[in-house]
Amino acid sequence: MGTQGMPPGTPAGRDDDAPVEIHSLARRPELQERCWDLTKLWPPFMLHDPVGDLYFARLEDHAAHAFVALHEDRIVARAFSVPFAMGEELGRTELPVAGWDGVISWAWLDHLAGRAPTHVSALEITVVPDLRGTGLAQRLLAAMKDAARAIGAGGLVAPVRPSRKHFEPHTPMAEYAARTGDDGLPWDSWLRLHVRAGGRIEAVCPRSMTVAGSLAEWRSWSGLPLRESGRVEVAGALVPVHVDVDQDHAVYVEPNVWVVHDLRPPGGAARRQRRRPLRRSTRSSRSGVARRRRPVACGRRSRPEPPAGDDPAGEVEDQVAGGVVVAAASVGRGVQAQELGDAQQLRRPRDLGVQDGERLVAPDQAGRGDLDVAPLEAQPGVPGGQHVSYPVRL
Repeated sequence: MGTQGMPPGTPAGRDDDAPVEIHSLARRPELQERCWDLTKLWPPFMLHDPVGDLYFARLEDHAAHAFVALHEDRIVARAFSVPFAMGEELGRTELPVAGWDGVISWAWLDHLAGRAPTHVSALEITVVPDLRGTGLAQRLLAAMKDAARAIGAGGLVAPVRPSRKHFEPHTPMAEYAARTGDDGLPWDSWLRLHVRAGGRIEAVCPRSMTVAGSLAEWRSWSGLPLRESGRVEVAGALVPVHVDVDQDHAVYVEPNVWVVHDLRPPGGAARRQRRRPLRRSTRSSRSGVARRRRPVACGRRSRPEPPAGDDPAGEVEDQVAGGVVVAAASVGRGVQAQELGDAQQLRRPRDLGVQDGERLVAPDQAGRGDLDVAPLEAQPGVPGGQHVSYPVRL
């Protein structure tokens, strides 16, 4: 999937030293149609969340917050974000429990009401496989931050889809997101990149994306027979898909993790607590009424640090063209991870009982977007040895 022009890990600009240029669609609107070619990098079922149409059908309205990356004349990455409003007067004091779907819905309602945005939400970064791990995702994230600052937004938020969660579909998202490496940073490479770039893990959004369809549709999306009712693991899904044969229906409800990047000038941000347990978002995107729940306690657990080749973080480059100014910024190990709490020891992920020939194999670079390439070897619905790549939807 994607053009394999260079091997993974090859620095951007290697061909004749041509730089990778980042342009907003506001400055280069003619590139919009070409950027849709990267959609094929996504698992098919991810393209069937109807809420996404509220954003992509009017992408030109948010062209200043949408970006493409060009290497020579080839589009090698895209990034999408959307401005929205928060505030007590709107009943929006917390980020929506509906995550990706919720923030797009908020942005649509704000557009209809003519509200001025207060924040921007990142929605997606997609990078071709041969340029993952080169720092391009960090540059696109920085471009989204700069665009948010340009409209006076107080923060860039992201409903993050952790890069390796699809290898553990039965592990609760709160438990997965709370894992840390020996350096105290999040164990998951995409969450770690966000924290190193100045973000903080805010909450789990348990129903960030909902995809429903008939069994015929899901068979075409997954390549699976789906002959029995129950929870079914699908390639690329973070949690199992709920299948009901009697009703000829299947539903996928994906959890994500809210990450917040504070963009307020120094001194303008409230002092953060030193210890803040990861919690579930309790704000419904369909109502102004907040449902009070106890925070989900997520114990701090140490995990082996991923191999060096798996780590996408590094220096954010400032070589950006097209009028988008991206300041150079270090995202090295000096940025400390937010404390996620010292709650009770959580259970280990249960054995998924994967049979021989169906085991998920994580290579040196496995996951989504600029971070990893995730091969699923001999998984149901994927021919043996075929590698499947997943991009980043923030």
